[in-house]
Amino acid sequence: MRKSTHKCIATYVKISKKLEFVLLHLIHTGLESAQTRTRQHSMLVIPALISLKPSIVEKGSVEANELISRVVKRLRDPQEIVAKTARKLLLEL
Repeated sequence: MRKSTHKCIATYVKISKKLEFVLLHLIHTGLESAQTRTRQHSMLVIPALISLKPSIVEKGSVEANELISRVVKRLRDPQEIVAKTARKLLLEL
C-alpha cells in the first residue's frame, strides 16, 4: 500500500470510528491474501491504526489476540519479506 492508501484508511477510521472493524478486515483479508505485497502492506499499516487507539492492544481484547495470532502465522510465510515484516510488527506490538 502506498502512503496515500495508508492515509485514506486512517482518515476512514477517524471519521467512522470503526477501528476494530477495519483492523479485523485487514487481519482476515489482508494477512491471508494470496498476494505477497498485500500481506506485507497490511502489516505495515497496522501500527498507524493502533496508534489511533492504543487501548485496542490491551490484553484480552479480541482484536489483539486475533492480530497476534495471525502475525505469528506470517512468521513462517514462504516470502521472506512478509516474514521479516511480521517480525518487525510483533516487536512494535
